[in-house]
Amino acid sequence: MIKTIIIIILSLLLEMILPNIFINYIPFIFIGAVIIISSFNLNDRFIYITIVIYGFIYDLLFTNFIILHPLLLFLIILLSKKVLNKTNNIFYYLFFYLLVIILYTLFINVITTNNNLLYFYNNIKTILIINTIIYLIYYLSFIGIKCLIKNKHKNHSYL
Repeated sequence: MIKTIIIIILSLLLEMILPNIFINYIPFIFIGAVIIISSFNLNDRFIYITIVIYGFIYDLLFTNFIILHPLLLFLIILLSKKVLNKTNNIFYYLFFYLLVIILYTLFINVITTNNNLLYFYNNIKTILIINTIIYLIYYLSFIGIKCLIKNKHKNHSYL
C-alpha cells in the first residue's frame, strides 16, 4: 500500500520536473506508474480507487479535463491486469507501456483535436527513447524494492 502511494507521488514529481530538464520531451510517467502498480499483489478495490484518485489529481495538476484521466487510467489498469496477469517479463511490460503511450496519444489527440500529433510524430524517437529509459529505471527500482521487501519478510538476504 505504501509502495503505491510512493509511486504515485514520485510519478507526479517526475511529471513536473523532467519536462524542464529534457527539451522536446512529453512525459508519460503516470502511465508507467499505473502499469507498475498493476503488478503489485494488492487488493483490486484499493488499486482501482487509488488509480481513480490519482487520475483526478493528475487532471487537476496538468490538464483542464476533470473525468478523462480517471477513466483512462482505470481502463489502463484493467487492461494491464488482464494482459500482464502472470508474467514478470520486463519486455512484456515495456512493449505494453509503449503501446499504451501510442494509443493514449492518438486518443487524446482525437478528443482535443490539437496539433500535438504532428509534434509527437516529429519527436517520436526522442520521446520514446527517453520514456523507455525512464520507465526501465522506474520499473527496475520498484520491482527491486518489491523483491527486497519480499525477501526481508522471508528472512533471506543477498549477502
